[in-house]
Amino acid sequence: MNAALGSVVATGAAFEQIVIAVFRVRDGQILSYRDYINPLPLLDALVSITGGTHA
Repeated sequence: MNAALGSVVATGAAFEQIVIAVFRVRDGQILSYRDYINPLPLLDALVSITGGTHA
């Protein structure tokens, strides 16, 4: 797991997302790669633009 830091350009609102990278490897070769993020921290930062809420 790694953390990705970012900010919303329009407001400067900072956010941090946890990134999980999953590699499938066989015989030293990468068969597939997927990454997963939780979009809620970004959504919270974007809500600062609209002043709304998210469910």
